[in-house]
Amino acid sequence: MNDFIPMVFSSSSLLVMPFWALMIFAPMWGWTKRIVGSIWIIVPISLMYIALVLPDALAIFQTVSSPELANIQALLATPAGATIAWVHFLAFDLFVGRWAYLDSRARKL
Repeated sequence: MNDFIPMVFSSSSLLVMPFWALMIFAPMWGWTKRIVGSIWIIVPISLMYIALVLPDALAIFQTVSSPELANIQALLATPAGATIAWVHFLAFDLFVGRWAYLDSRARKL
């Protein structure tokens, strides 16, 4: 498990980078709209998040259901907690970035 978490952290960005690259560097390309238009681009990073949370779901739920700074800090201070948070950021940012991209395309911006 000790080698697994750093590997997941290091490789997780690779699941979202291609989509960000398309939206940033080729926003008008027809394939970009086709690829980014699919909700399926969010599935791999979301599944990674679920796979990371499920083994400790009860402890995580207890921590976030009545959040206290010390408990959240303790959770995020672990390699697993930081990795879970990072993957959450990646998934959420891709979801919002996809929405902003599609909205801007619909408005012809």
